[in-house]
Order: sequence, then C-alpha cells, then structure tokens
Amino acid sequence: METPSLHLIHRLDKETTGVMMLARSKVTARELHQLFFQRKVQKKYWVVTVGVPEPMEGIIDIPLIDKTIAGKNKMVVKPELGSLYQDVTGPSKKQTGSHTAITNFRVISHGGGAALVELIPETGKTTYN
Repeated sequence: METPSLHLIHRLDKETTGVMMLARSKVTARELHQLFFQRKVQKKYWVVTVGVPEPMEGIIDIPLIDKTIAGKNKMVVKPELGSLYQDVTGPSKKQTGSHTAITNFRVISHGGGAALVELIPETGKTTYN
C-alpha cells in the first residue's frame, strides 16, 4: 500500500495550536500557495473565551512587539496610552518596532460564562497571547 505524499500549504504561527492545510498534489499546492500569497484567502478563527466580550463585536487594534520571555520569542501586545483616547486624540500611530495587528471579532454564541467568538484578521500578525 502506497502512502500519498502531502504538501503543507498553511499553518498557524508555531506558538499557536490549530489546523494545518495540506494538499494532495503539487499542482494544487502551488495554486493554494499563490492564493495565500495574493491574500485572496480570508482566514477565520473560532475561539472559546472565558467570559463574554463586551462589546459583542468590534475591532481589536493593538500593536504587537517581539519579546523574549523565559528564553522564547513571543509576540506580545503593546498598547499605546493614546489609543485609549482615540475619540480625543484621533487614530493611533504605529509605534517604532511594533507590528500592526488588526482583527475583527464578533460573538457567535454565549452562555454559562463563556462565548464562541469569530476572529477575522485584517493584517498578518494575529498572535494575541
């Protein structure tokens, strides 16, 4: 019995557990790689939270920075104080050394002190730990 070869198309960041996308053929792998490269694939993540987010939908716009914690490289949030007062100060500006990380979210369902939340990243960095 011959084992088919699989081609890795996409995976979440190595710090994040989740689904990997594989293709059965090189042709399909090339086509799917091209779609990811052209940003024609919309990524959606479903997460279960402890507690129910308030508001029930919105945009997460908090810069991320690379930081070494306990000898491991991590992406961590680096909020700007000014971003808390955008209605007064206007939109926040990108910090030096930070990565823009914009993600849309909405609560799909909730109950028992937990919620099922859909996340749709607009930018490449999404690893809110």
